Amino acid sequence: LFRRAEEVGPRISEYTTTVFDYRLGARGGITDTIDWDVFGSYGESENLEVIQNYTLNSRWRQGLRATNVNTCIDPSNGCVPVNPFSPTIGGITPAMADFLSADSTVRVVTTMAQARATVSGDIGWSVPWASDPIAFAVGGEYRNYTATQQSDLLAQGGDLGGAGGADPNIDGGYDVYEAIGEVVIPLVQDRPFFHDLTLEAGIRYSAYSVNAPGSPSYNTTTWKVGGSWSPVEEFKIRGSYA
Repeated sequence: LFRRAEEVGPRISEYTTTVFDYRLGARGGITDTIDWDVFGSYGESENLEVIQNYTLNSRWRQGLRATNVNTCIDPSNGCVPVNPFSPTIGGITPAMADFLSADSTVRVVTTMAQARATVSGDIGWSVPWASDPIAFAVGGEYRNYTATQQSDLLAQGGDLGGAGGADPNIDGGYDVYEAIGEVVIPLVQDRPFFHDLTLEAGIRYSAYSVNAPGSPSYNTTTWKVGGSWSPVEEFKIRGSYA
């Protein structure tokens, strides 16, 4: 049976989104050229969807099972007998519409917590053909991601007619531990055709753990190398591979 229940009114989805993010950190110097930086943060996004004017499949089945125009076989939920065969709009009365429809809610929450510490600066030494010292950064980071979807019983069970299917409850997430290192090495500076020639490189090791049955995990290493060449101060060529 297919019928567009126009008498119930337009389908309405109202979304309310709330977002917050807290951060706290500190930084200082180890030497005149080497600094430390530590921070942590937590952020959360909540999206609440209220769905209105969807008719319920279960109420249609209940309303169609009637002994006459006034009496449902199952009178629960304030059942009103429904006649879907009216040839004109308005065949579904306000009483039928109130019985057939109900509001539904779906709540989605995502979060991210992280903590990071880095030490960066320069080592106070340069290669013989350059004036700027070698710079570096090392550090570690932890991040935790979660996502949940909380649907009411109408959305979970797929009872909303025309909604496209059920919205099941979902609860998952993963976390990752990372170690990073980067270096920038000026090779040649202030020479003919070599105003600046610099090499840079970086590496990151990541260990992931998934919040799922069996606690699956995996590790990965990513890296990059690059450089830049300025034959004169006004012109630079850069390239990198990662």
